[in-house]
Amino acid sequence: MATTHETEHGGGGHPSLKQYIFIAVLLFVITIVEFVLILDSVGLREASPIGTTVILFILSGFKFAIVILFYMHLKFDNKFFFWVFIAGMVLAVMVGLALMGLFTAVKPTLGGEPRLPDVAAPCAFDHEIGEHGENVCPDPTPQPTSTPAPTIAALAITAPVVVATGNGDTPPGEPSAAEGERLANEVYGCNACHSTDGTVLVGPSWKGIYGSQEALEGGGSATVDDEYIRESIHIPDAKMVEGFGNLMPVLGLTDPEIDSIIEYIKTLN
Repeated sequence: MATTHETEHGGGGHPSLKQYIFIAVLLFVITIVEFVLILDSVGLREASPIGTTVILFILSGFKFAIVILFYMHLKFDNKFFFWVFIAGMVLAVMVGLALMGLFTAVKPTLGGEPRLPDVAAPCAFDHEIGEHGENVCPDPTPQPTSTPAPTIAALAITAPVVVATGNGDTPPGEPSAAEGERLANEVYGCNACHSTDGTVLVGPSWKGIYGSQEALEGGGSATVDDEYIRESIHIPDAKMVEGFGNLMPVLGLTDPEIDSIIEYIKTLN
């Protein structure tokens, strides 16, 4: 006796074309939802990673079941094949979950502490064997840190060896070149930025500067006299010599101290 297609598949009917289209659309929608969860477009994975994983498992299983039941006709075959498939799928899911739990629970070292990112890369090629046969990453060798070179501005500010307020550090008496030399070299450290032999340092050299015409930043020039030197000490950025930045700090010299330094600069011509 000839058998029909329906009796070969347990006597059930097949879905219509409309039902197949509906199933295809349903699978497409589920796939879109899975992509949204994987890409974390809604922030669900960050808020609940375990919950997101469970949802993805359910959606994937649902899609797999629909494909097997309808597109591979398991729904219309003998019930024996249905339960064989269900048993195999359950076993596969259990094995997968067991492997995930195993690799999540096992730590990189016996101590149970996760491996630090900064030693993970060298450990891939440089590792030791522990007493139990495990891979042990050596302690990372600390790298020496280099000290940055001081900037010109920092040199100009930190140049003085002795910080003086100018209120009582200068011996009493008339302003003199000797006293100005002592103040410039020993108290305020002016020689760290201004040479006396024509060498250009952080600031212009004092050699031959008194009475000269100096070009100024922004245009124009100025005669280096008593008033110019006094103003430059009190307000360093008032008239800056061209080619030199505003690096001189305000040191708070007294008028007698400034007069002594002016007398000292006069002797350097």
